Amino acid sequence: MSNNRLTSTEISNLWTHYLRETLQICVIKYMLSNIKDPQILDIFNMAQKMSEKHTDMLQSIFKKENFPNPKGFTDRDVNLNAPRLFSDLYCLYYIHTLTMHGAQAYNIAFSVSIRQDIREFYYQCCTKLY
Repeated sequence: MSNNRLTSTEISNLWTHYLRETLQICVIKYMLSNIKDPQILDIFNMAQKMSEKHTDMLQSIFKKENFPNPKGFTDRDVNLNAPRLFSDLYCLYYIHTLTMHGAQAYNIAFSVSIRQDIREFYYQCCTKLY
């Protein structure tokens, strides 16, 4: 890890991405409990694993920097027993849109990050999407 402190932009982006990833995990878990199509289920399972990996990586960065872990969204914020709200096709559209916005956000964060370890994190996030 570099001796340079995180910039305010890096802190803001890391914090925002942590919140985004924990929110995605909650939404994905809900959708996984309702999706019927096995191919769409596979896509959502992969998306959940990626978001969980990103969350773990972000927690590791916060810990190394002696930053408090953001609370983010948790299982208490989603009711997996709620009735089905979305069709499988809508869920597929949602994950596609989420991926496009995520790729854009990671690329922007990559371009404004100075520290090599933070740039590497965002690079990993971008390349694992494709």
